[in-house]
Amino acid sequence: MSDRVHKNKVVALLRDQVGERVLFGLVDSPNFLIQIGHAFYIVNCNRTQGVDRRQYWLMSLIMAWLRTTGGSTLRSLILGQKPPLVSDKRVMPMVALVWYLMYHSPSDIISRLYNTPIISGILAFIEALAKVRAVTGGVENCVKNLPGSDVAAIVLGTLSGCGGTLLADVEKKTRGVVGVNFTKPGYVIKACFWSALVYYILADPSRRLFKRAPLGKRAVKVLIVSVLIYGYVMRAVVNNTFNPFKKLEDFFYKITRIPEKVDQRCQGCQLACCCCCCCFVLVKG
Repeated sequence: MSDRVHKNKVVALLRDQVGERVLFGLVDSPNFLIQIGHAFYIVNCNRTQGVDRRQYWLMSLIMAWLRTTGGSTLRSLILGQKPPLVSDKRVMPMVALVWYLMYHSPSDIISRLYNTPIISGILAFIEALAKVRAVTGGVENCVKNLPGSDVAAIVLGTLSGCGGTLLADVEKKTRGVVGVNFTKPGYVIKACFWSALVYYILADPSRRLFKRAPLGKRAVKVLIVSVLIYGYVMRAVVNNTFNPFKKLEDFFYKITRIPEKVDQRCQGCQLACCCCCCCFVLVKG
């Protein structure tokens, strides 16, 4: 009888561990594998969106480096740390190889293979993992280095996820191309902001909001990844303007009474607010 009880306990333990691995395993995937998928996703975006049609090849490669690691680079510079772009010796060769394969593979086979539904779906999933890892890493890094800076943690988490998008907009302006994210934040910036806010509240990494966090850190990551994947699928299938955070945004605007649409004359004020947030982070540091 005791052997049967012991066997049942072992089976239950193995079942729980397998379930946990299935649920959290992908969130804890090796960072380098996620970086490779993220690099393919970013370089393909540059190609399909026509970002680099007027770029010299070297500038295109440099922007691939910056867009792939833009969030972590901005976060590291603000916190006075060495950016992964130079601290991790694998990043620059890996991104350069991905860039070369996407642009100069024989018969453009890599780019065509990427755009098959299965491969593009897998890489969209990896991109969601990369986005969540960047955002939550930014929040955690700020909590560790700037304890007590609640707003700074959310700002750095947002920048960690969308820094590459912002750097791409800056580069566009140098070529006379109008970028939209400094005037009207796009889906990527909104998704990163809400992800950082949700993670900071539900996971409570600072241990300042609750005696016990409502959810574990990995559980919150899985939740955010699920929402982002849902957003990617709906934007691809339904329409490109779908926003899975729309109801959350509407609730935010209703509570704070902040107007969703800002007068075009206030675009400079928006950019000034972004700069003030970054200055706030530096002063608190």
